[in-house]
Amino acid sequence: MKCDDPDVFCCAILNAQPRGFYAPAQLVRDGREHGVIEHPFCVNASQWDCTLEPAGGRWLAVHLGLRTVRGLSMGTPVPVALGPSACDRLVKGTDDGA
Repeated sequence: MKCDDPDVFCCAILNAQPRGFYAPAQLVRDGREHGVIEHPFCVNASQWDCTLEPAGGRWLAVHLGLRTVRGLSMGTPVPVALGPSACDRLVKGTDDGA
């Protein structure tokens, strides 16, 4: 599945977290290396789980879900008043170490 449909694999494994072995950042990076496009979470458009959406390429894009936000649980209100830099720090899985 990972070779034939890396977009579906990446989305499914992110939604199955926490698995304990690979961190979400590693899974997103691996997806990128296999040509998968990921869209960051959006408080207006994201669902709880990661979803797939058209990307105009060979594979679908993985839209990161709100489950990828550090410290956010299903019953927690979404912090919509945060600025972009604060939101960047909240996202698990997109930190490139910069």
